[in-house]
Amino acid sequence: MENKDIAKGIILLIIIVLVASGVYLWQKSALEGVKSEMGQQISELQAQFEQEKREKEDLQRQINELLEQREGCLESDPKLWSWEIDELKKKGLIDPVNDLKSDLMQHSELIPYEGILGGTMGFYSKDNIWILTKKWVLAWFEDGHIGGYMLLEYTVSDGGEITWKVIDSYLD
Repeated sequence: MENKDIAKGIILLIIIVLVASGVYLWQKSALEGVKSEMGQQISELQAQFEQEKREKEDLQRQINELLEQREGCLESDPKLWSWEIDELKKKGLIDPVNDLKSDLMQHSELIPYEGILGGTMGFYSKDNIWILTKKWVLAWFEDGHIGGYMLLEYTVSDGGEITWKVIDSYLD
């Protein structure tokens, strides 16, 4: 019986080794599948990241271009048409663009905000007043501490008298 028990033990040992080997191979195969799937997910995420990075760079480029265009828009005065300038001259303005700017600079009462820290709100620079059309002006106002923008409508009556109307304003 001892030989039978030894044989049974050897067979049992062989079965255990085979089962263990099978389990090992199955786990190894499963892990390789998971590893492969994770590798694919990582590749997809990297591709997505690169695409989003390119899109972000493209958006940043577009934003920079728009900012450059915006800055360039107000670096010089928008131009009134020659017939608009002639019309304003017929009403009594000698140099319409400069006359409008100079007149507005005398009307700080149009600014609906109080100065702070002892400052007085005003339109202090012709360079910060833009004649947009024969009807509208955009102007920067400030007190030396805070400031904002104002959109105004203007009319010029015969004799060159300029009348101002505030359309909107805000502190920047």
